[in-house]
Amino acid sequence: MQELAALCVGSLLSSRDFEAKVIGSFDRTCNLKLADGTIITCATSDYFNMPRGIIVQTPKQFKFNTILGAETLAYCRSGILRFSDSDLKINLQSSKIWPPYFKLKVRPSKFLIAELWHAATIKEADEFRPTLIDWAQHAIDLPVQELIGRGPGLTPLGDDILTGILTALVSLGSTRGTVRARILQASALTGDISRQMLSDAIKGHFIEPLVAMMSALYGDQSVKKSIQNLQRVGSSSGMAMLLGLLTGVAFTEHVRLNMRNIGPTEMRFT
Repeated sequence: MQELAALCVGSLLSSRDFEAKVIGSFDRTCNLKLADGTIITCATSDYFNMPRGIIVQTPKQFKFNTILGAETLAYCRSGILRFSDSDLKINLQSSKIWPPYFKLKVRPSKFLIAELWHAATIKEADEFRPTLIDWAQHAIDLPVQELIGRGPGLTPLGDDILTGILTALVSLGSTRGTVRARILQASALTGDISRQMLSDAIKGHFIEPLVAMMSALYGDQSVKKSIQNLQRVGSSSGMAMLLGLLTGVAFTEHVRLNMRNIGPTEMRFT
C-alpha cells in the first residue's frame, strides 16, 4: 500500500467523505468528478493551491498517470482517499486548509497596467484583444458568447480569459450588474473543468497564482514573480488568465488600452 499525506486542501473542499471517478490523469494532477458533478483535483507537492484542490506530499518522479487511469473509482471515508484497482491511498486527516487571501493595499499605476496588458503576449488570444479593449473602454457588454469554450487547451483559452476577468472584477467588487449571471449561464456551453473553474470564480474562489497576481498588483507581492508563476499554469492558460485579469483591472481602474504593437516584451517589473 502506497500511502501519501495531503499537505493542503482547498477551502471549498469542506466534506471529507465523497465518492468520485477519475476523469483525467496526468503527470502532476489527477481530476476527480463527484456524483454531483463537482470536480476535485489532486496534485503533486510542487503544484499550486486550488479552491477544490488536494496538494499531496509526493516523492520525486511521482506521476499520477502511471498509477491511476481514467474511469478509476475513488472514495474518501474519514479523511482517507482510496482508489479502486490501485494501492494508492491519500491521507487528508492532517492536511491544512488553504485560505486564499487578497487585501487591497495600494492601487497600481495606470501606466503599469497598460504596459503589462501589452506585454502579456499570447498569439492565440490576439483575435480577442480588440473586443476586450472595447469592453474595457465601456463601449460594449462583456462578450461572453465570443469567449466561452473558444480556443485550445483542457480549459479553452476563452474560458481562461473570462476567469481572469472575474478574478479582477469580483476581487475589486466591480461585477457590473449581470456579468456573473451571463457567464454562469454561458458556462453550460463549455466542458466540465472549465464550468467548475468559472462557477468557482463567479463566487470569488480562484487558484493561488491568480490570487497572488492580484495581491502583487495591489501592493503585497512581487509582480514579476507572480507573472512567472502564472506562466507555469498549463501551456497557455496562465497567460490567458493574466490577459483577462489585466483587462478586468483596466476596466475597473479606467485604464486606456489600445492595439499598439509592443511584441514579446520582457516583464521587468518588480
